[in-house]
Amino acid sequence: MLVNLPRKYTEPEAAEYLVVSVSLLRRERREGNISFLRIGHKVHYLEKHIIEYMESRECPKTGSKSGNTGSQGEKAAAAGVRHGTTAKPDKQVAHRSALQLLKKQNKG
Repeated sequence: MLVNLPRKYTEPEAAEYLVVSVSLLRRERREGNISFLRIGHKVHYLEKHIIEYMESRECPKTGSKSGNTGSQGEKAAAAGVRHGTTAKPDKQVAHRSALQLLKKQNKG
């Protein structure tokens, strides 16, 4: 007798199917957001686990055709940088700034 077994996905395969990183999938598994199988030391996902996870992440329909939020008569914010906002510096810029500050303190 031939039995059709459900397809098993490895963690990298399931992450690729869900279009997420393996680390995100592992975090979701650890937090109990997605079911899984452990066979030996390896983690596997069945198709039903992936489908249940996707269904649990489905957002409700908003009823808005345009996809915008807010009321219909509300004026949209102007594009660009708003007054009082600044960009977050990246790590390299912060590192260079700290080095320059330390150089000035050492000279003085």
